[in-house]
Amino acid sequence: MAIFGAPRPLPNAQACAIRAAVRMIKALSKVDTSQLTLPEKGFAVGIGINSGECVVGNIGFQDRMDYTVIGDNVNLASRLEGVTKMYHHPIIVSENMYEAARDQFIFRKVDTVRVKGKSNPVGLYAVYAAFAGEPAAADCQGPAAASLVIDRELLDCYEKGLRLFSMKEWETAKTYFNNALRIDEDDYLSKVYLERIEEYSLLGEPVDDAITLTEK
Repeated sequence: MAIFGAPRPLPNAQACAIRAAVRMIKALSKVDTSQLTLPEKGFAVGIGINSGECVVGNIGFQDRMDYTVIGDNVNLASRLEGVTKMYHHPIIVSENMYEAARDQFIFRKVDTVRVKGKSNPVGLYAVYAAFAGEPAAADCQGPAAASLVIDRELLDCYEKGLRLFSMKEWETAKTYFNNALRIDEDDYLSKVYLERIEEYSLLGEPVDDAITLTEK
């Protein structure tokens, strides 16, 4: 866990946190894993980032005390770290983070979810550092990590599909998600929404816009 903006205020704490995450993913390619037994998919990490009010300071007991942060916003950050596996993307941030840094990085809306124990839905966003074939949009000290690069046309198709999906215009949304897959047949998020369209079309009833996460 890393903390930005405490104990001293940091005006651009959200951007600093995302920039650090982008550089961490880039640094993974330089880690020597030759002496390790790795899964078939290789070595990867997931980073979840949230911002908001929390309790900050030396917390614990007299014989064991640590400087840390606690609270609902910290718990949400932990949940976001977990869902990076669910959405197959290394950096997932909350809507708070997106609103604070939307002009400094490339974002893609991933989903709207309810986390366990909470009723209010939360928007989730994937972070990217560059468009394919273009310079890095974020200060990631050189070329961006491959997992943080996205095709500009693909993103446009996906976002149009997502807007139509939210309007429950299933067939037109399907067209845009399929167009995204023609650009990159491995685009996982487009596949997720195509599967949901098939499922929701069969239901024939109003669909809740928010997905409930049942695991921490």
